[in-house]
Amino acid sequence: MESEGPPPLTSIPALPVRRQSSRGPMPFILLGCGGALVLAVLVGAVVFALISKGRSSVDPIVDTYLSQMNDGDYAGIYAAAHPIFREKTGEAQFVLFAERVLGALGKSQSTSFRGINVNVDNGMTTTTATYKGTFEKGEASLVFTIVDSKLAGVNYDSPLLESMLICPHCGAALQQVSRFCPSCGESLDDGIASTTAGQ
Repeated sequence: MESEGPPPLTSIPALPVRRQSSRGPMPFILLGCGGALVLAVLVGAVVFALISKGRSSVDPIVDTYLSQMNDGDYAGIYAAAHPIFREKTGEAQFVLFAERVLGALGKSQSTSFRGINVNVDNGMTTTTATYKGTFEKGEASLVFTIVDSKLAGVNYDSPLLESMLICPHCGAALQQVSRFCPSCGESLDDGIASTTAGQ
């Protein structure tokens, strides 16, 4: 009995011959770069649309707030605020805060948008928007917190307010809006004890 050896060459199927393209991988690289560019443009357009939508919902709230501050309608601001704002800041405390901010900065003259962050969690939309504000007496950075289209907090950052965070009588640092210094008991009607309301 003879062993079967390797099959004759004629019985091995021939492999297809591939011709190499003279173009090389360049079309695939260009196609990949073009696809990445299209994807980047689409992502940029979606991000721009989300920012525009968020900003368009916040700008009227900010404009109304600043207009009411200029008019001294502090009760109107407080009444329209989100319950979170009212839970953290009593109406009398907010009125005191607003009077002192208006006294330190003067009336709002203009604002310019700086940035926005929108967060949706458990059906509640929280938007934080930053503006640069120009007031009669100087500038301030303003951060508004909006929850479900209502004002939930506002923060002012300005050197005009920082100097008022110290009791003019005893030099104690003040942590919250108050009519009297917690350290010396003197009246603070000419000072301010916080640059944040509702947060």
